[in-house]
Amino acid sequence: MNSQATRIGLPLAILLAFYFGVYRLPIKSGADQTILTVEQSRQMLDESRIRMRQGDYETAFKLTERLHTAYPNSHVYLEQLATISNRMKRYREEAEYWEEFMRDSPTPAEACPQLGEAYRRQGKNNEMVDACERCLALDPKNADSIFFLARAYEITSQLDKAGELYERGIALGQEYTDQTIGLARVRLRQGNVAKAEKLITPVVEKQPDNVDALLVIGLVLRREGRPAEAKQYLERGARLAPQYTDYFVVLGGLAEEEGRVNQAIRYYDQALQLDPADQVLAKRRAQLQGGTR
Repeated sequence: MNSQATRIGLPLAILLAFYFGVYRLPIKSGADQTILTVEQSRQMLDESRIRMRQGDYETAFKLTERLHTAYPNSHVYLEQLATISNRMKRYREEAEYWEEFMRDSPTPAEACPQLGEAYRRQGKNNEMVDACERCLALDPKNADSIFFLARAYEITSQLDKAGELYERGIALGQEYTDQTIGLARVRLRQGNVAKAEKLITPVVEKQPDNVDALLVIGLVLRREGRPAEAKQYLERGARLAPQYTDYFVVLGGLAEEEGRVNQAIRYYDQALQLDPADQVLAKRRAQLQGGTR
């Protein structure tokens, strides 16, 4: 009887010890020796998420950072720190947290495509390509990873690689319009205007408000020497997406070609309001302005 009680009691004692050891004892952080109980941690996590929804990212970040210090191996807090950093436009920090997440998380693919995007927003194109290649290696048939790596190759002017990947994405048979638009852009840049038009025309017919498709078909028609038709698509796209800088740059170029210098300057002014750092466009605008005096 006593031996049976011992056999039952010993596992129970172990379970109780585990419960009180893991769930009840305070947890000490490595950096500042701050002690957090599990209940405090839950409350802090809830509060940080509330602050995020309210747009109070600074407070949300500080709360989550404290949790990360207490639980440095928890990928949950790394993901939240990366997300908050993105909202705050702190893309360097975002990339660092996603890198940690990829190392520590049992599901590293959840850092995709955000990691590559964080590098892209910093203008770190080599790191962007590397991140996108790692993401695709985790799941070679993932349509999103195929698209983002293809776009990374396109951004870095590796057009043959980009085209191959876009075609691979299209071959999956999924309704992934961005793959087709990307391939049309690549073919246009490679000088295959007819192929670009063949690819982009059905997209515009099915999705007349797709601003990426409208830009591509506008570029195709401009290349074909059909400026009036190009302007119709480009002006529509600019109305739909007034924050899309490329529309005003292209429309300005068309206006220049037609000798409408003042109109070109107005378009370039709109583009520079959206992207003041574009020194090439600023120089071209100044040249035009000088020529009108």
